[in-house]
Parts: sequence; C-alpha cells; structure tokens
Amino acid sequence: MSKIAIISLKYHPGHYSHLIASYQLLESCGFNCVLYVNKKFNSLDSSNYFNKVNKIQINEYKDYKFAIFWFPSIRNIFDILKFKLLGKTKIVYVFHEPIDSYSDFYNSGFNFIKICKLFLIDIFNKITLLFSNHIILPSQKALKVYKKKYTRFNKYYSTISLLFDDHNILPNFNLNSRKYISFIGTTATDHGFIKFCNFIEFALKFDLFPKYTFLIATGSKISIELKAKFAKIGKPNRIKILEGTWLTNNQIYYFYNCSVVVWNAYDRSSQSGVLPMSFMFCTPVLGNLVISNEYIVDGSNGIYLQNNNNISEIIFSIEKIIKNFESYSKNSRDTFLNKFYFKNHTKEFLKILNYE
Repeated sequence: MSKIAIISLKYHPGHYSHLIASYQLLESCGFNCVLYVNKKFNSLDSSNYFNKVNKIQINEYKDYKFAIFWFPSIRNIFDILKFKLLGKTKIVYVFHEPIDSYSDFYNSGFNFIKICKLFLIDIFNKITLLFSNHIILPSQKALKVYKKKYTRFNKYYSTISLLFDDHNILPNFNLNSRKYISFIGTTATDHGFIKFCNFIEFALKFDLFPKYTFLIATGSKISIELKAKFAKIGKPNRIKILEGTWLTNNQIYYFYNCSVVVWNAYDRSSQSGVLPMSFMFCTPVLGNLVISNEYIVDGSNGIYLQNNNNISEIIFSIEKIIKNFESYSKNSRDTFLNKFYFKNHTKEFLKILNYE
C-alpha cells in the first residue's frame, strides 16, 4: 500500500477542509494517508480520525511514495528536498493562487509592505514549482495565469477545483430558515469588504430587508471606526458581528446554512473557499463580473454585479435571489456536488499519480 503525505505547514483553519478532502479521496482509493501538518491543525480533528504527524523523522522520508503540498510556505522547499534526496517521492503542489500582476493587488488596496510580502511568497512558490513533479491549479483563472507566467518553472500541470467533503447532511432549500445577508471570511483588502459595509450602512439607514440580519463573520479584526459607524445608526439587532478570532467549524456551517446570500463580489481573486462552502450549504452568492469564474452561473446559482460598489445594484440582486430562492439554492447545491465534492475528482487525482 503506497504511503502518501498530505502537507500544510502553515496554519489556517480554512485550509483544513481541503486537507481532509484530499485525504479522504486518496484513502478511498486504498492509499495509506498521513496528514503532515502544522500542530495547530491537530485540535480541528476532534475525533482523532485522521492519521497525523507534525514532524517526519529523517529516516522516514524514504517511506513516502507521494507528497502533496497545499499552500505556500518556505518550509515546503526544505521538506521537498528531503523527500527527493532521501527517497523517491513524487511531489505534487497545489498552487492555490498564481500571481498575475502586482498592480492588480495595488489597485485593490494592497499597500507597499503587503505587495513586498507577496513578492517573497511568489519566490517561494517558484522554487517549489521547480522541485515539484506535478502542479494542480484550482480554477481556469489560475490556469490562465500559470500558462502566462509560470510554465517555464514547471510544464507538468492539471486543473482540479478546490476539494471539499460534504458537511451538509440535510440540504435545506427553505427560504424561511434563512435569516442572514452575510460576509463570511477574511476581510482582506481585495475582498470588497468596505463595499459590503457601505451597503449595510445604507440598508440599515433605510430599513431595507427588515426580515434579515446583516452578518459579518471573520477571523480578521474590524476597525473601531467601522464598528462605531454601525453603532451610530442605532439598530444593533439588525447587524451581527463576530470578529478577531477563528470561527469553529460548527459556527461556519451554521452561518452558511442560515444565510440567504453570501458576498463573493471580490475585487481580485483566482478562486475562493467561501464560494464552494456557500454552495455546499445551498446558499447563492453575489459575484463580481470583472473577475467572473467558471463556477458562478449568473441567474442560476448567484448573480454577478457589474459594479460591486453600486448599492442599488446590490439591493436589486439580493431581492431577485430572495424572490427566486429555491431555484438559486438548488442550483448552488448542484454546483457544489458537481464541481467541488471530492468524490467526483478521483479519476483526475489517480491520473496525476499515474495510477490510471
């Protein structure tokens, strides 16, 4: 039985879903899987179901036939070299977000320090590409950027969407159980967070969508000024904010399952974990037409905003989703099952590993 390491050495709780989905996919094919992860991930496996290690001993690298690295880290480079020098391990790197243009990040609000950090991450990514046997890209947009800028580092690549297990046991298409209009996830500069907040401020002032609560659920820290602006409107029962600490899985699942729509109208993104999580829980999204992707189908599982700063357009789009919620909801769920559920990508993974 071939031994496979599934690796993420930098901690982010949002990455855990991808790790266990790839673990389950390969385990179902008969591989002996090991999660080689940052020790902070250990607590997320409350049932201790998955075989985990936080360190591989020097004499153990030779035991692994395959190593699948998720997400950039300088430690990846050193471990890849150990796998290659101490054994005959085939290295697969899931290249989550190739960088097309630094000006795109600047235009979406990144400052000089953040852009310098991106530059360093890109260097680590390129070195990782050089030492890998195969690259997995999670979207057509990522593939397009890769072909444009990265093929000289590694010409062996495939496209497989981000993998998830299905945590929605009872799919719910019922509008009556939905109570949030939501922003869930990191309030990164390029996620259009301030534009969503501007919409909330307008909606609160004019008492729009009175049946719903505006939700911000994020591990990021929200500014005192923004919270003061919401407080000044004087409608605390209409807005719910959880910020500054990682959400538990149960919290995340609950919020997706109780949202009528989730904001995905980012200013810049190759792909988003928020998108498949929304679809998993039958929840349509608002997208940004400027960065359209192959997963959001306008008028089916979400609506593309032509201008994600146009409050009137945001209001009209949410109203349309609410009016046709059952259809949008069912289409969202179908998209998750067809595009992101790990069981539908077995053949693609086996082909990469030369098992089919």
